[in-house]
Amino acid sequence: MSELWQTVLGIIASVGGASVLIGAVVKFSANRLADLLSQKYQAKLDQELETFKGELDKQMESFRVKADKTRYVSKVRFDTEFTLCRELMAAAHNMVNYAYLVYPMHAKYPADPMMAKKYKEEIWENAKKFSDEFTLLVQRNAPFISKNVYSAFMELHSLCYENIETYAMKWDKGFMGNWETSQEKREMESKAYIRSRDITKKLDDVIEMLREHFAQMDVNE
Repeated sequence: MSELWQTVLGIIASVGGASVLIGAVVKFSANRLADLLSQKYQAKLDQELETFKGELDKQMESFRVKADKTRYVSKVRFDTEFTLCRELMAAAHNMVNYAYLVYPMHAKYPADPMMAKKYKEEIWENAKKFSDEFTLLVQRNAPFISKNVYSAFMELHSLCYENIETYAMKWDKGFMGNWETSQEKREMESKAYIRSRDITKKLDDVIEMLREHFAQMDVNE
């Protein structure tokens, strides 16, 4: 062991003594610490850069989605379609209000059976009238509204017309078919009452669809 120490001391002496060795150690440690700090800082920069890139990609994707959905239209086109849709919505409300009352979920009728039947007859006649007017209005303006809007309005009309047709079948109002059994009548009328709820929901869906439809338009002045 003493020989080992003598050898170590000899090496230290040969390189200039302990002060030189300490200086070398300090220099090595400082360089090593600088490297470690540099690597840590670089790792932090890399992490921040990746986070920034991720956020940038999200924003770019959001912009692309919005751009894809945005429809650039002329003011004339926007005003024309907007006016037509307002007119169609007014007609749709007339149709829906009476089609719903043909088989309402909640309604009060006159106590007298004859008066009640007369009341329902008037409702059905108005429902059929407004349904026919709505169909004509949609078909006449079909080229000037989008396919999605056209389809939504026609789906709403289909639901209303099913209730109107059910009532016509029940009272044989020019309908060539017949009811085979009273059970069949009850089942079809039961479906009509449920459909009345679907009609009001469909109207709400159409309203929401139109809001989104016009919100996606960017008008070129």
